[in-house]
Amino acid sequence: MIKLVKTISLIIYFTSISTLAKQPIVATYYVPPNSPIAVSESPAEKLTHIIYAFIALCGDNRGANDATPKALAIACNNKMPYSAVFIDEQVVEAELETFGKLKQQHPHLTLLPSFGGWTLSQPFHGMVSSSSSKPLQCRKSRSLSSL
Repeated sequence: MIKLVKTISLIIYFTSISTLAKQPIVATYYVPPNSPIAVSESPAEKLTHIIYAFIALCGDNRGANDATPKALAIACNNKMPYSAVFIDEQVVEAELETFGKLKQQHPHLTLLPSFGGWTLSQPFHGMVSSSSSKPLQCRKSRSLSSL
């Protein structure tokens, strides 16, 4: 019964947000194909939000495939637990630069981060339950959203 109440509350919450919006929210996931060209081909004029998938968190990523922990070890080197990182920083920087240009052309567009996915979500649970890691995560999320 508690689960049902939480689910209904969540549905009501999102319905309220949608109802309060002056315009409909039209969002899409962007899963990097490792090509900044794909960003510029996004139908930005038809979208209000792009959800950038997926950003990794430093920490226990046991659910990931064999290659991912090795890449995360490099990306998370000298970073605090729960730091948000990109596995291929150089490719992502080029994509984010292109997103910045897209945002200049379409100022209504909002870029939102999506953390984890199927294989990188393990540290997320620890991060949200730790009051000391939340400010770090919020800063990273805000910096991505401000592009």
